[in-house]
Amino acid sequence: MTDAHSANQFFTVGGTLSLSVAYVTRPTDGQLFQATLSGEYCNVLTPRQMGKSSLMVRTAERLRSEGVRTAVIDLTDIGTELDAEAWYLGLVTRFKEQLNLAIDEKTWWNTYTQLGVVQRFSDFLRDIILEETTEPVVIFIDEIDSTLSLPFTDDFFAAIRAAYNARATDPTYKRLTFVLLGVARPADLIKDRSRTPYNIGLSIDLKDFGLEEARTLLPGLETAAISAERAEAILRRVLYWTGGHPYLTQKVCAEIAASEDGQWTDERIDQVVKRLFLSDEARHESNLQYIGDRIQESRSRERLLHVYRKVLYGKPIPDEERDLVKSQLKLTGLLKVTPQGLLAVRNRIYEEAFNQQWVREVMPTFTSTRIAVIASVTAVIALALVGWMVYRQQNKEEILAQTYTEMFLSTDSPAVRITNLAGLLSLGGEFADDGRDLFFNLSADRQLAMFTELSAPEQVGEELQTVITGIYTHLEDTDEHTALLQAMADDLNQIKDTYPDSRILCGEIHAWLQGREYFQGGNDKKAIGAYNQALSYNPNDQNPAAHLDRALVYAHAGQPRDALADLNRVIELDPGRRGQVVERIESDPALRDHLMTHPDDFPKLRELIK
Repeated sequence: MTDAHSANQFFTVGGTLSLSVAYVTRPTDGQLFQATLSGEYCNVLTPRQMGKSSLMVRTAERLRSEGVRTAVIDLTDIGTELDAEAWYLGLVTRFKEQLNLAIDEKTWWNTYTQLGVVQRFSDFLRDIILEETTEPVVIFIDEIDSTLSLPFTDDFFAAIRAAYNARATDPTYKRLTFVLLGVARPADLIKDRSRTPYNIGLSIDLKDFGLEEARTLLPGLETAAISAERAEAILRRVLYWTGGHPYLTQKVCAEIAASEDGQWTDERIDQVVKRLFLSDEARHESNLQYIGDRIQESRSRERLLHVYRKVLYGKPIPDEERDLVKSQLKLTGLLKVTPQGLLAVRNRIYEEAFNQQWVREVMPTFTSTRIAVIASVTAVIALALVGWMVYRQQNKEEILAQTYTEMFLSTDSPAVRITNLAGLLSLGGEFADDGRDLFFNLSADRQLAMFTELSAPEQVGEELQTVITGIYTHLEDTDEHTALLQAMADDLNQIKDTYPDSRILCGEIHAWLQGREYFQGGNDKKAIGAYNQALSYNPNDQNPAAHLDRALVYAHAGQPRDALADLNRVIELDPGRRGQVVERIESDPALRDHLMTHPDDFPKLRELIK
C-alpha cells in the first residue's frame, strides 16, 4: 500500500500538475499531441481548473521528445500594467529564453523602433524564430483571457492569425504552430467586430474524466481503503459527486487520502463533500466562488440565471455555440453539453451549491430607488413602453410581460400586484418563472402582505386563484411559507362561493397545513391521512411540495417504500428539486438501503443515487 506521506503528495489541489505526480490521461491528450505534431494550430478554451495547463506541460514535454522546439508562455507572467511596447518586448524575451535563440532580443527590438510593435512581433516570428531554427516550433500561449481587457491585444491575435495564413504562400511558416489556452471563446479574441475574427485552429474540448480514466488515482487512495476493491468504491463515490471534474476530484481525493483509518463509507465521503463544498464554511471555496462571481458580476446576469434556472429545472435546453449567454455559462464551468447536445449542470456539487434558492438570491432585483421612480410615473409611461416595444417589433407576450412587471414593481397595492402577477403567470413558460422570481424576491413580510392586506379578495378572485395556483407548490416547510399558505387559504375561503374552484384549492391547502401540524405534533398516522386528503383534492396530482412533506412522514414512520414513491413523484413533477430529493435519501440510511436493494422499483431515483 501507499504510505500516508506519499499519498498526500499524490494529489495536487489547484495549479499545474508537475510531471512527477499522478496525471489522468484523457482522449484530448492524444488529440492535442497529434494535432500539434502535425502542425495544426489549436485552441484549448475551457473553464478554469479543467486541467488546461497540466495538459499543456505534458504535451510540450512529449513534443520535445519528438524533436520539436517548444515554448510555454503564461501571459500573466508578463502582466497587464504595461504599454504595448513593454508587453510585446516581454513576450519576445520569453520566446528567446525558451527556444534557446542566440539573438540579443532587446538590441534587435530597439534597432527597429521605426516599425510598430505588431510589425516587429511578426518580423521576430519570421526573421528570428524561423531563421534560427530548423525544427518544428510549437508555442503555447496560456491564460489568454488575462489580456482580453488590454486595448492592443486584438492586433496580437490578428498577428498570430496572419502567421497561419502566411502558410499558403510561404511554406516556412508551416514549421510554426501556436496553441492558445484560456477561459474564452475564439470570438472573444478579436473584439473589434469590423475586423476578421480569430477563426482558425482546432478546438480541443477538455471533458471531465470517467471511471476508467480516473483509475490512475487509485494508488493514492490505497491508504484510505482496506482493499483494492474498496479503493475503487471510494473513487466511484467521489466521481458520483464531482462528475470527474479534475479540480473537485483532486480536492476530495486529497482529503480522503490524508486519512489512514480505512473506514471510508459512502456516507462519510458524502460528509466530506458537504463540508468542503456545501457547508457555511465552504462559502468562499475558490472554485465555487469563481463561478458565483462570474455570474453575479456579468452584465447579462439576469439572462444567465434565466437559462441556468431552466437547465436546473430539468428542461431540455439545446446548446448553441453562437448564443453568448449559453457560452458564458459553459465557460464558467457550471454547465456542460450532453452527448445529445443539451445543456446540463456539470456535477452534483454544482447542482446543490447553485440550487434554486441560490438562483432566487442572486436574481437581479429592482432597487428601492428605481421602484420609487417607477411609482411616480403614471400609466402613460406604461403605454409609452408598449409603444416603444411595438416599434422595436417585440411580440405581444413580451410587451405584456414587461408591462406586468413594471406595474407590479410600481405599487404596494396587494390587488394591483396580484392582478399583474396573475398576468405574468398566465403567460406561462419563462414569463411564469419571471413572475415567481418577482414574488420570491420580495421580502417575507411583503409576500405575506399581498394576501393578509387584500381588503376585497372577491374583486380579484380569478387573479387571486391564478397567483396562488402558480406559487403555492413552490412553498417549503418553513414558518414563513406556512404562514403564507395559511393567508392564501384564508383569502380563498372568502371567495369560494363566487369562484367554486377556490373551494377545492382551499381544501387542499387546509389539509396540507393540517398534515404539517400533525407531523410536528408527533402523530405520523394522522399526518399521512391529512396529506392523502390534500393530494386527493388535486385532480392531476401536481403538488410536489406536498409529496416531499409526506415522504418525510413516511420515512419517520418506517415506511421507506412509500417515502421513495413520493420522492420519485417529486422528481417527475419538478426535476429542479433533485438536490432536495438526493439530500433526503442520503441523510436517511433506511431510505438509501431500501433503494439499493430495490433498484428497479424507482429507476429515476436510482439514477441520482449511486
